[in-house]
Amino acid sequence: MSVVPLSTVEILDHEFYEEEFQSGVRGTAINNADRELSYVEATATFLDADGTQIGEGLDNVNDLAAGREWEFDCMYTSQDASRIEEYEVEVSVGF
Repeated sequence: MSVVPLSTVEILDHEFYEEEFQSGVRGTAINNADRELSYVEATATFLDADGTQIGEGLDNVNDLAAGREWEFDCMYTSQDASRIEEYEVEVSVGF
């Protein structure tokens, strides 16, 4: 098993969205490695005005080819999206 540096997956862009029935963070990440990655995960942590974590959303993809971009969508699953003041988003690789 080889170790994949976290910098091999780069977040290109991200933004918070709030629609009629859902909210969360959408963005794009790219596999900068010279090989396919078997598992990549995006995680968004949602914070209120006091910096308290009030939720988390995630999305994942399998077999992300070298050089390929991936569109992720980390949904906020709680009811009251108006409580979200800020969010943090990160990607990780596994397997």
